[in-house]
Amino acid sequence: MVRPEAFSVIDSARSAVRAFPELSKSLVLIGQSQGSRAVITACLLAHDYAPELDFKATVATGVPSGPQNFPETKAPQTAVPHQTGGGANARYSLLSVFRLKTLDSTFNPEAWLSEKAKPALEAARRGCSAEIEEAIARNNVTVENLFQKRPDAALAKAGAHQRYPAPKFTKPVFIGTGLADVTAFPEGQYNFVIAACYEGSTVEAHYYPGMDHNSAVNASLVDSIPFVKKIMSGQQISNNCKIIKPPSK
Repeated sequence: MVRPEAFSVIDSARSAVRAFPELSKSLVLIGQSQGSRAVITACLLAHDYAPELDFKATVATGVPSGPQNFPETKAPQTAVPHQTGGGANARYSLLSVFRLKTLDSTFNPEAWLSEKAKPALEAARRGCSAEIEEAIARNNVTVENLFQKRPDAALAKAGAHQRYPAPKFTKPVFIGTGLADVTAFPEGQYNFVIAACYEGSTVEAHYYPGMDHNSAVNASLVDSIPFVKKIMSGQQISNNCKIIKPPSK
Protein backbone atom coordinates (compact mmCIF):
# COMPACT_ATOMS: atom_id res chain seq x y z
CA MET A 1 0.00 0.00 0.00
CA VAL A 2 1.83 3.00 -1.34
CA ARG A 3 0.89 5.82 1.02
CA PRO A 4 1.75 4.07 4.32
CA GLU A 5 5.09 3.04 2.79
CA ALA A 6 5.76 6.61 1.68
CA PHE A 7 4.81 8.18 4.99
CA SER A 8 7.06 5.68 6.80
CA VAL A 9 10.01 6.75 4.65
CA ILE A 10 9.32 10.45 5.20
CA ASP A 11 8.75 10.01 8.95
CA SER A 12 12.04 8.11 9.22
CA ALA A 13 13.90 10.99 7.57
CA ARG A 14 12.06 13.53 9.72
CA SER A 15 12.90 11.62 12.91
CA ALA A 16 16.56 11.32 11.95
CA VAL A 17 17.09 15.03 11.36
CA ARG A 18 15.19 15.90 14.53
CA ALA A 19 17.26 13.49 16.62
CA PHE A 20 20.54 14.57 15.03
CA PRO A 21 20.40 18.29 14.17
CA GLU A 22 23.85 18.09 12.58
CA LEU A 23 22.38 16.03 9.71
CA SER A 24 21.54 17.84 6.50
CA LYS A 25 17.89 18.30 5.61
CA SER A 26 18.79 17.84 1.93
CA LEU A 27 17.81 14.31 0.96
CA VAL A 28 17.92 11.95 -2.01
CA LEU A 29 15.63 8.96 -1.61
CA ILE A 30 16.87 5.64 -3.02
CA GLY A 31 14.87 2.43 -3.32
CA GLN A 32 14.68 -0.93 -5.08
CA SER A 33 11.51 -2.92 -5.87
CA GLN A 34 9.02 -2.32 -3.04
CA GLY A 35 11.52 0.24 -1.77
CA SER A 36 11.34 2.06 -5.09
CA ARG A 37 7.56 2.18 -4.81
CA ALA A 38 7.96 3.69 -1.34
CA VAL A 39 10.49 6.38 -2.31
CA ILE A 40 8.66 7.29 -5.53
CA THR A 41 5.46 7.87 -3.59
CA ALA A 42 7.34 9.62 -0.79
CA CYS A 43 8.82 12.16 -3.18
CA LEU A 44 5.40 12.75 -4.73
CA LEU A 45 3.85 13.42 -1.30
CA ALA A 46 6.76 15.03 0.57
CA HIS A 47 6.14 18.64 -0.46
CA ASP A 48 2.84 18.75 1.43
CA TYR A 49 3.59 16.19 4.13
CA ALA A 50 7.07 17.34 5.19
CA PRO A 51 7.76 20.86 3.84
CA GLU A 52 10.58 21.30 6.37
CA LEU A 53 12.70 18.71 4.51
CA ASP A 54 14.43 19.30 1.19
CA PHE A 55 13.84 16.20 -0.94
CA LYS A 56 16.13 16.80 -3.89
CA ALA A 57 15.62 13.70 -6.03
CA THR A 58 14.58 10.06 -6.22
CA VAL A 59 16.60 7.04 -7.41
CA ALA A 60 14.47 3.99 -8.16
CA THR A 61 15.26 0.57 -9.64
CA GLY A 62 12.98 -2.40 -10.25
CA VAL A 63 9.94 -0.12 -10.13
CA PRO A 64 6.67 -2.06 -9.59
CA SER A 65 4.45 -0.90 -12.44
CA GLY A 66 1.77 -3.53 -12.79
CA PRO A 67 -1.89 -2.67 -13.41
CA GLN A 68 -2.57 -2.52 -9.67
CA ASN A 69 0.09 0.18 -9.17
CA PHE A 70 -0.40 2.29 -12.21
CA PRO A 71 -1.72 5.87 -11.98
CA GLU A 72 -4.26 7.21 -14.41
CA THR A 73 -2.50 8.73 -17.41
CA LYS A 74 -3.11 9.93 -20.94
CA ALA A 75 0.47 9.10 -21.89
CA PRO A 76 1.01 6.50 -24.63
CA GLN A 77 1.53 3.03 -23.17
CA THR A 78 2.96 -0.27 -24.29
CA ALA A 79 1.54 -3.72 -23.50
CA VAL A 80 2.79 -5.33 -20.28
CA PRO A 81 3.09 -9.14 -19.95
CA HIS A 82 1.27 -11.00 -17.20
CA GLN A 83 3.28 -12.52 -14.38
CA THR A 84 3.60 -16.27 -14.66
CA GLY A 85 5.42 -19.21 -13.12
CA GLY A 86 6.57 -20.09 -9.63
CA GLY A 87 9.39 -18.85 -7.42
CA ALA A 88 9.34 -15.20 -6.43
CA ASN A 89 6.40 -14.36 -8.69
CA ALA A 90 4.21 -16.97 -7.01
CA ARG A 91 5.43 -15.75 -3.61
CA TYR A 92 4.48 -12.15 -4.38
CA SER A 93 1.04 -13.26 -5.53
CA LEU A 94 0.59 -15.40 -2.42
CA LEU A 95 1.56 -12.56 -0.10
CA SER A 96 -1.15 -10.40 -1.66
CA VAL A 97 -3.74 -12.29 0.41
CA PHE A 98 -2.37 -10.71 3.58
CA ARG A 99 -3.03 -7.28 2.08
CA LEU A 100 -6.58 -8.33 1.30
CA LYS A 101 -7.03 -9.62 4.86
CA THR A 102 -5.73 -6.35 6.29
CA LEU A 103 -8.21 -4.33 4.25
CA ASP A 104 -11.14 -6.64 5.01
CA SER A 105 -11.09 -8.67 8.22
CA THR A 106 -13.76 -11.01 6.79
CA PHE A 107 -11.55 -12.06 3.88
CA ASN A 108 -10.61 -15.74 4.27
CA PRO A 109 -7.52 -16.71 2.21
CA GLU A 110 -8.21 -20.43 2.56
CA ALA A 111 -11.51 -20.01 0.74
CA TRP A 112 -9.71 -18.75 -2.36
CA LEU A 113 -6.32 -20.47 -2.44
CA SER A 114 -5.82 -23.81 -4.13
CA GLU A 115 -4.90 -26.88 -2.12
CA LYS A 116 -1.42 -26.69 -3.63
CA ALA A 117 -0.94 -23.19 -2.25
CA LYS A 118 -2.16 -23.72 1.32
CA PRO A 119 1.15 -25.15 2.65
CA ALA A 120 2.88 -22.03 1.26
CA LEU A 121 0.33 -19.87 3.10
CA GLU A 122 1.24 -21.61 6.36
CA ALA A 123 4.92 -21.08 5.59
CA ALA A 124 4.21 -17.38 5.03
CA ARG A 125 2.50 -17.13 8.41
CA ARG A 126 5.53 -18.37 10.30
CA GLY A 127 8.54 -17.86 8.04
CA CYS A 128 10.28 -15.62 5.54
CA SER A 129 10.94 -15.66 1.81
CA ALA A 130 13.13 -18.77 1.74
CA GLU A 131 10.57 -20.88 3.61
CA ILE A 132 7.73 -19.63 1.41
CA GLU A 133 9.57 -20.35 -1.83
CA GLU A 134 10.60 -23.78 -0.53
CA ALA A 135 6.92 -24.62 0.05
CA ILE A 136 6.04 -23.18 -3.35
CA ALA A 137 8.68 -25.32 -5.08
CA ARG A 138 7.80 -28.46 -3.10
CA ASN A 139 4.14 -28.21 -4.11
CA ASN A 140 4.70 -26.91 -7.65
CA VAL A 141 2.78 -23.71 -6.94
CA THR A 142 2.65 -21.17 -9.76
CA VAL A 143 0.88 -17.87 -10.36
CA GLU A 144 -1.49 -19.81 -12.61
CA ASN A 145 -2.57 -22.42 -10.00
CA LEU A 146 -2.28 -20.30 -6.85
CA PHE A 147 -6.01 -19.63 -6.56
CA GLN A 148 -8.90 -22.04 -7.02
CA LYS A 149 -10.81 -18.88 -7.90
CA ARG A 150 -9.34 -15.39 -8.15
CA PRO A 151 -10.68 -12.94 -5.54
CA ASP A 152 -11.20 -10.27 -8.18
CA ALA A 153 -13.56 -8.09 -6.13
CA ALA A 154 -11.14 -7.98 -3.18
CA LEU A 155 -8.18 -7.32 -5.49
CA ALA A 156 -10.03 -4.46 -7.16
CA LYS A 157 -10.83 -2.94 -3.77
CA ALA A 158 -7.17 -3.18 -2.78
CA GLY A 159 -6.09 -1.54 -6.03
CA ALA A 160 -6.99 1.92 -4.81
CA HIS A 161 -4.44 1.55 -2.00
CA GLN A 162 -1.67 0.33 -4.33
CA ARG A 163 -1.92 3.00 -7.01
CA TYR A 164 0.75 5.66 -7.38
CA PRO A 165 -0.30 9.29 -7.12
CA ALA A 166 -0.10 11.24 -10.39
CA PRO A 167 3.65 11.03 -11.25
CA LYS A 168 4.24 14.78 -11.43
CA PHE A 169 7.64 15.01 -9.76
CA THR A 170 8.80 18.45 -8.66
CA LYS A 171 12.38 17.13 -8.37
CA PRO A 172 14.39 14.89 -10.74
CA VAL A 173 13.82 11.15 -10.71
CA PHE A 174 16.22 8.39 -11.85
CA ILE A 175 14.73 5.08 -12.97
CA GLY A 176 16.93 2.08 -13.74
CA THR A 177 15.41 -0.96 -15.42
CA GLY A 178 16.88 -4.42 -15.96
CA LEU A 179 15.73 -5.68 -19.34
CA ALA A 180 15.62 -9.27 -18.03
CA ASP A 181 13.30 -8.34 -15.15
CA VAL A 182 10.33 -10.75 -15.00
CA THR A 183 9.07 -9.47 -11.65
CA ALA A 184 8.58 -5.80 -12.51
CA PHE A 185 8.40 -6.03 -16.28
CA PRO A 186 10.47 -3.50 -18.27
CA GLU A 187 7.37 -2.58 -20.26
CA GLY A 188 5.59 -1.49 -17.09
CA GLN A 189 8.60 0.49 -15.93
CA TYR A 190 8.76 2.18 -19.33
CA ASN A 191 5.08 3.07 -19.01
CA PHE A 192 5.75 4.69 -15.65
CA VAL A 193 8.63 6.70 -17.12
CA ILE A 194 6.44 7.91 -19.98
CA ALA A 195 3.60 8.78 -17.57
CA ALA A 196 6.04 10.86 -15.49
CA CYS A 197 7.39 12.52 -18.62
CA TYR A 198 3.84 13.31 -19.74
CA GLU A 199 3.32 15.15 -16.44
CA GLY A 200 6.35 17.32 -17.15
CA SER A 201 8.71 15.57 -14.72
CA THR A 202 12.48 15.57 -15.12
CA VAL A 203 13.33 11.91 -15.70
CA GLU A 204 16.67 10.21 -16.29
CA ALA A 205 15.88 6.64 -17.32
CA HIS A 206 18.35 3.85 -18.14
CA TYR A 207 18.08 0.27 -19.39
CA TYR A 208 20.48 -2.51 -18.34
CA PRO A 209 20.51 -5.43 -20.82
CA GLY A 210 20.71 -8.88 -19.25
CA MET A 211 19.99 -7.59 -15.74
CA ASP A 212 17.04 -8.99 -13.80
CA HIS A 213 14.97 -7.55 -10.97
CA ASN A 214 17.78 -7.56 -8.40
CA SER A 215 20.94 -7.33 -10.49
CA ALA A 216 19.78 -4.03 -12.01
CA VAL A 217 20.58 -2.35 -8.67
CA ASN A 218 24.35 -2.73 -8.90
CA ALA A 219 24.35 -2.37 -12.68
CA SER A 220 22.70 1.03 -12.32
CA LEU A 221 25.40 2.43 -10.03
CA VAL A 222 27.48 3.53 -13.01
CA ASP A 223 24.68 5.99 -13.77
CA SER A 224 22.90 6.56 -10.46
CA ILE A 225 26.01 7.63 -8.52
CA PRO A 226 26.87 10.42 -11.01
CA PHE A 227 23.16 11.39 -10.95
CA VAL A 228 23.23 11.82 -7.15
CA LYS A 229 26.56 13.69 -7.27
CA LYS A 230 25.10 16.13 -9.78
CA ILE A 231 22.02 16.63 -7.64
CA MET A 232 23.99 17.31 -4.47
CA SER A 233 26.34 19.73 -6.24
CA GLY A 234 23.48 21.68 -7.80
CA GLN A 235 24.13 20.63 -11.40
CA GLN A 236 21.31 20.32 -13.91
CA ILE A 237 19.99 16.86 -14.73
CA SER A 238 19.59 15.93 -18.38
CA ASN A 239 15.99 14.91 -19.02
CA ASN A 240 15.95 12.02 -21.52
CA CYS A 241 12.16 11.84 -21.95
CA LYS A 242 12.46 12.62 -25.65
CA ILE A 243 14.79 9.74 -26.42
CA ILE A 244 13.57 6.91 -24.16
CA LYS A 245 12.02 4.11 -26.23
CA PRO A 246 9.97 1.03 -25.33
CA PRO A 247 12.27 -1.73 -24.08
CA SER A 248 13.57 -4.46 -26.33
CA LYS A 249 15.17 -7.51 -24.75
